[in-house]
Amino acid sequence: MKNYIIFGLMGMLALLFNCGGGANSAPTPTAGTGDFSGFNITPFSNANGLELAKAYNDKTGSITSEGPIAGGMREGTWITYHTGRDTGKIKTITNYYKGQKTGIELELATNGSVNKRVDFDGGVINGIYAEYKYNRPLKYAEYTQGKLDGVYKTFYSNGKLQQMTEYKDDKKEGKSVFYNEEEQIIMEYVYKNGDQVSGGKVTPSPTTAPK
Repeated sequence: MKNYIIFGLMGMLALLFNCGGGANSAPTPTAGTGDFSGFNITPFSNANGLELAKAYNDKTGSITSEGPIAGGMREGTWITYHTGRDTGKIKTITNYYKGQKTGIELELATNGSVNKRVDFDGGVINGIYAEYKYNRPLKYAEYTQGKLDGVYKTFYSNGKLQQMTEYKDDKKEGKSVFYNEEEQIIMEYVYKNGDQVSGGKVTPSPTTAPK
């Protein structure tokens, strides 16, 4: 019965995350086959060759990773778990198609908030890459097939925008703007095909003290 519940969860999560695309600064294609030597593998009774693979912590016996496999490859939604005092809490949720990451991958903090969101397509980042801390954005980038293609943003620890740069085909293309913590522009550049063509330091207007 437990396998049926897990399989149902995997199916629902697969439907949820199978619509993604991809994103990180150094995308690495995922392997087409997996090493499951340390996994306990059991077949689903009515799933056309799908098997459920589980890995366990050697000391505590708790599950550290689980997901379906087909033909020796990850297939569908895989879940990893935090260890130590947070054993059992979900750490990552990743969707696979024929052994490659496809769709949205989420990395979760121990309190359940999202630390990272990455979109994949065929094992390559394709779409959004975003990092968060305490529900505040740290980094946001847009990718097309593993290359920066769109905006790249970083944020101060308070969530305010620190810098924004436009990219096309992995090269700076357009504006690159830097802000202070009062959200004033302090530097602004314009790029063409990766080369700076104009811009420089900007002196922000003095802030007005509140009355």
